[in-house]
Amino acid sequence: IRDLTVTGVQSVLFRSPPAPEVQREKAVALWDFVSTNHSELGMLVNDVVTIYEKSSAEWWFGTVNGREFGFFPPTYVRLLPS
Repeated sequence: IRDLTVTGVQSVLFRSPPAPEVQREKAVALWDFVSTNHSELGMLVNDVVTIYEKSSAEWWFGTVNGREFGFFPPTYVRLLPS
């Protein structure tokens, strides 16, 4: 919120527009993936995964259904069309 004052006009408060939401790639889980430690992202078949980073060819970083975050193997998912 910012205060815009113009000479001879009453002060008016304007709310800045919200920042545009970053469009992230999404994928669907093809198989269950059971995490073996706290940094991995467990998922069930058909879970929707939001991808935050394609860290390497072996591990990507994302979240399942907006819940937990962690690394997962990209071979377990299929990218959804944008």
